[in-house]
Amino acid sequence: MDFRLANLIAHGDTLTGVIDFESSRFGSPEIDFIKLYREVLSKDSSIFEAYKVGYGSVRPLLPMEQYVEFYSLYDAFNSIGWSTQRGLEKNRAFYEESLEILKSQLEKSVT
Repeated sequence: MDFRLANLIAHGDTLTGVIDFESSRFGSPEIDFIKLYREVLSKDSSIFEAYKVGYGSVRPLLPMEQYVEFYSLYDAFNSIGWSTQRGLEKNRAFYEESLEILKSQLEKSVT
């Protein structure tokens, strides 16, 4: 649940490493996708398309559209807890962003 840009090491255009495994745990690959979707892929459709082509070249694509709403809700809920646990003073922006995602996803599920 922490596969995100801040935990990737690159040299130029090449991914050279992944860091931050101290809290790693078993989970679905969709959770890691949601972190990338939240930070990058949802903001630029051309990057999202490039991701699908690249990912699809090494393994079958997950049916992402089926998972985005549920895992976005799950991620936002967990991120609110993380922000609270790590200190709201220094994580207020991430908390507020996560709260807005949570509210938005809940509103979608009600309508």
